[in-house]
Amino acid sequence: MKKTTRILLILFIVLGSGAAWYFATKPGQKKSTYLTENMEFAVDPEQVYKVFMADRDGSKTTLVRKGEEWLLDGKHKTRSTSILLLMEAIGKFEVKYRPAKAAYDHITKDLATHGVKVELFDQADKLLKSYYIGGVDEDGEGNFMILEGSNEPFVMHISSFVGGLRTRFAMTGDEWRDRSVFSENAEDITSVSIEYPKQKNQSFIMSLEDGEYKVAPFYKTTPIITKKVSKGKPLQFLQGFKSKIAESFQNRYTHIDYAKTLTPFAIITLTKKDNTQKTVRFIPYVDTDKEGNIIQQDPNAPVFRMHADCSWGDFMLVQHHVFENVFWSYESFYD
Repeated sequence: MKKTTRILLILFIVLGSGAAWYFATKPGQKKSTYLTENMEFAVDPEQVYKVFMADRDGSKTTLVRKGEEWLLDGKHKTRSTSILLLMEAIGKFEVKYRPAKAAYDHITKDLATHGVKVELFDQADKLLKSYYIGGVDEDGEGNFMILEGSNEPFVMHISSFVGGLRTRFAMTGDEWRDRSVFSENAEDITSVSIEYPKQKNQSFIMSLEDGEYKVAPFYKTTPIITKKVSKGKPLQFLQGFKSKIAESFQNRYTHIDYAKTLTPFAIITLTKKDNTQKTVRFIPYVDTDKEGNIIQQDPNAPVFRMHADCSWGDFMLVQHHVFENVFWSYESFYD
């Protein structure tokens, strides 16, 4: 009986060691060494309060957690989907396989040249983990990674995801930012004015006065509509500002100065109960040819895109169909 127990114990140890040995090496390759601490890339996202990323082109990104929000460089609200994907990778990195030792030099040099450096910090600004993430392996299902100070690269992946993960870390600047132009609750808004420079009689100011919504012409020269505002229409109008997202930031657009000289299609000014105010000038889209030269647009052509010149300093590209339900006219509030 004792002999049988001893044999089973030995068999268990051998099989366990063999499993660890196999896991560390890609099938079909020569198996080597056991699991080491150099494989431990994953960090509990709940412990992470700052993420610093830098690529070899000189781009640097710092994301800081403030309460429930993540801020770019400590000031700009970030896109929640991008943060969720980033945190998923940070918390779920697993070893897919250990590359052959003969490839170590090539892989580490490539990581040093093209990899994105990632540093994770806790709430006390203590460094939790530092590593480099590079390109995908030949299967396109994992990324080459190496811990700071280690000379052992690994191919890492997320078991629930097929594909490369580097893109989750490689975004820079405005690519991380929330693209909301308007993200307002109707009950927080006290007034909205819309000026149509080319259609002055359709311009208006809607305001909340003594618990009642009132609508008035923006220009004194516009005849006043004496009918009562239709019940429910002011709230319907305000609900349109709940989520208005831009297509992209264009803060580095070559022709910003020229675009700002164009007559806006509309100018929206929104004021909230806390007295904060934002103004957005919707400017005709400036298209360019392959050489970057401005293409003059047909003023009668359908509008699909516009530039948004925002009072908080951003210049953005928006799609007309996303915003068209807030481009009401003075007459729209009456039956």
